[in-house]
Amino acid sequence: MTKKSALIAVLLLLTSYAIGAPDTLRLFYSIDKYQLSLQDKLKIKNIIDFIAKDQPVTIKGYADYLGSQSHNLVLSGNRGNAIKAYLLSLDRNLKIMAEGEGQIPEAVEKGPSGEPRDRRADIIFSKIARLKKAEPSDVPKVNFSRKVDSLSSLDVGKGISLDELIFEGGRHVLESESEPYLRLLTQYLAEHKNLYFEVRGHVCCEPKSKKVARYINGHYQFVEEIADGFDFDDQSSRLSLSRAKAIYDHFAQNGIDTARMTYTGVGASQPKIDPEVTEADKQRNRRVEIIILKK
Repeated sequence: MTKKSALIAVLLLLTSYAIGAPDTLRLFYSIDKYQLSLQDKLKIKNIIDFIAKDQPVTIKGYADYLGSQSHNLVLSGNRGNAIKAYLLSLDRNLKIMAEGEGQIPEAVEKGPSGEPRDRRADIIFSKIARLKKAEPSDVPKVNFSRKVDSLSSLDVGKGISLDELIFEGGRHVLESESEPYLRLLTQYLAEHKNLYFEVRGHVCCEPKSKKVARYINGHYQFVEEIADGFDFDDQSSRLSLSRAKAIYDHFAQNGIDTARMTYTGVGASQPKIDPEVTEADKQRNRRVEIIILKK
């Protein structure tokens, strides 16, 4: 091996991430508003670790047809600049360009309520994507097989953590190296029809719970709810549920009777490691489990 090829090999082993395809987070606003809500700030916090720091972030603010064109140009600019200021408060090293695009033309102006889909801002960024790790030609499955085999001997209410099922950051899509493990698990469950189970999703990097305003009995009240992650794929704040459902759907599509299984997401409310200090702590909390319900 030459010195050059040896250096390349070392760099590949040390490098865990690469630049992925551009992604977009879209935020929506009430009429004539540009300030970020607590929910908007949570969404932005959920993407900050996935933004490629050496690539520019573009923010485009928009407005609907309510108000004059000059007013809407200022409003859309304020929307972009408010996001830029918040992003820089989280990471001052980001390269950000914020633009106000003014109002989005509509063929038919519907009335005084405007067009909610046009009152928005788009955050366009390059997402860090994991490089596929170098693997031996035969994926090691022995330890995973032993863990899966233990399902039959577990008491009701107990389960196993599927640490081998690794999702892409902020998505409910599995990374390719996880697919052999999922196939093995699916085969086992298909053969053990006596097992009834729950697929339980967890996320890391969030508080165990949060207070949110809910309209109850005619007025707003603050209630305690489980904190969850933001899902880039469906633009929801229920990432743990989306990941559990993705595994559930795979089982159903591959012949597992849906009467035998259910799924749920518990957000960050049940961490294995608390507090999270290292990246390894976060990875252990970012997981899917199979919990036995009936045998």
